[in-house]
Amino acid sequence: LHDALPIFLTIEEEGRLLAACENPQRTFLRPLIICLLDTGARLSEFLQHLCWHCVNFETRTVILEAMTTKTLKGRQVMMTERMCHELRALWEASDGAGDLRVFNSTVRQVRFGFRAACKEAGISYGSPDGITLHSLRHTAATRLVKGQMPLQLVGRILGHSQPQTTYRYLTADADATAQAAAIMEAL
Repeated sequence: LHDALPIFLTIEEEGRLLAACENPQRTFLRPLIICLLDTGARLSEFLQHLCWHCVNFETRTVILEAMTTKTLKGRQVMMTERMCHELRALWEASDGAGDLRVFNSTVRQVRFGFRAACKEAGISYGSPDGITLHSLRHTAATRLVKGQMPLQLVGRILGHSQPQTTYRYLTADADATAQAAAIMEAL
């Protein structure tokens, strides 16, 4: 038996997914999906544990506290422009208390909304062959590697303690397999 290849979103699928989050019943999903795509964080690190005191708009950083991560090692992630915009909008709509969670949805609400958004966007949902919330993490890892970030740094950003864990997140997409074929043809 072999492990199934990780599934990730293309840029075009991401656009359709985010557009499906414009539905009034799913607007709560957009900021979370953007945060997960732009940081590669685990769902629990943002949804269940991220509090406002860990978000710094001046430095555009988010601190993932050690006790809230799978490896029990804290790390810092940078905000992209769109992530900063989404979080700032949430902050302005909140009551401004630093000890409150950034995202107020339950895992169940997020999973249900995500499944509905995928359906509306025409994206296959669910294991083993469709997108899951964890696929957003795979998407981030794949994009970082395609952007020429060294694998060791990708692992650190994702919070992996072992390099081999990062390898599982990588997908040989059509571009990579075409590049491999071109290299072999040149020999």
